[in-house]
Formats: sequence, C-alpha cells, structure tokens
Amino acid sequence: MSKLRLPINYKSLELELEESLKADELYKLQNDAKLRAMEQNVPTYEDFRQMVNAAHLKPLNRDNVKTKINKSWNPLAR
Repeated sequence: MSKLRLPINYKSLELELEESLKADELYKLQNDAKLRAMEQNVPTYEDFRQMVNAAHLKPLNRDNVKTKINKSWNPLAR
C-alpha cells in the first residue's frame, strides 16, 4: 500500500507542529539575545554564551517563590 493511501495521523502532525513552533520561538529568543549581546559589547565569549543560553529564562514573581516555614529539614526530630 502506498503512503499516499494511508490515513493521516493528525495527532502526530499536531505534535510535530507544536515542536516546530517551540523550536522556532527558542531560535528567535536566542537570536535576539545574540543581537543584544553584540550591542552591549560583552567582554568575553563566555559572557556572550551565557546570555544566549539564558535567553529563554524569565524572572520569578513573588507568587512563584513560596516559603516553607513549618517544614523541618529533619522530619524525625520534632
């Protein structure tokens, strides 16, 4: 049977599309970080590389950081 006559796997196509969109977004973020690094005249290649590798990171909000006051590091010693 020819591949043209097989039924289309829409779930697989959707997953491939989502992966491609994520990869494209990461590429754009890294490219923008490269341009920013060049504009800022970063002193070393290591600094440039760190800026590019951290391009996808976002700062934390207060809601993201939760303190655990009542938690003991040793649950057996109460």
